[in-house]
Amino acid sequence: MSEHFYFRAMRRAVHFSNGEYVDLAAAFAALAQGEPASAARDAVAAYFSDERHPGFDLETPPEALASPDGLRVLVAVVTALAVELALPVDASRARFDPWDEERQVRWLARLSQMHEVLLATAAARGIVLDALSLDLPSALAQEVHACRLGMTLDDLERSYRRAPWDGMWLQAHRVATELIAVALAPPGLARQREVLLHAYQRLAESCEGLGDDATASVAWSAAAAHAPEGPYRTSLIDCADEAAQAAAPANS
Repeated sequence: MSEHFYFRAMRRAVHFSNGEYVDLAAAFAALAQGEPASAARDAVAAYFSDERHPGFDLETPPEALASPDGLRVLVAVVTALAVELALPVDASRARFDPWDEERQVRWLARLSQMHEVLLATAAARGIVLDALSLDLPSALAQEVHACRLGMTLDDLERSYRRAPWDGMWLQAHRVATELIAVALAPPGLARQREVLLHAYQRLAESCEGLGDDATASVAWSAAAAHAPEGPYRTSLIDCADEAAQAAAPANS
């Protein structure tokens, strides 16, 4: 399934891909119109009704979203959409077509992450807004939490590739370790094998970045155990062997 939008928390930016900007922008525009009448509400609704916009950046927000009132409206809109999408998946859902559990998890993870960054942006300007509170069933909450952690790992990797920074490997190690614990906790994830493959691979990479080749070898092997038969699994096994060899001098 193609991605409809993605949110990079570390860059505080929302981007759209595959021509599917219309879905999220139309939802934001409609929900903005449901807010109390104000110039800020009209500006936010107009911004998301304009299909020329590919997204927005919270570090340098567009004029419609930059004012305190505009930011309040945007937070209210994100909250309203997240609350709507937290409802049980229904084939008759009119706002998005098609809609399924996988897309529900992915969007809820992105919206909850976006909401936290918006609150931090507001707090930096002296604006206090309510945290997002969603009454999710435990299994769905677990899926959303795991999805968020996986996105955070990918976000860390992208930021490090652009400009290496101190502490990235340690942070990635913590997030990957938490993701593994979440994935293994009952009742378990619908896509547990895929999530564990991703988490163990990121854990292995972070261990190598921290100079812990012995643990990296174990993590590479765990990733291989969750990979399908084929060249990819073979490459993971090779990585495990290389890390073990790198650790051998330290153990001799």
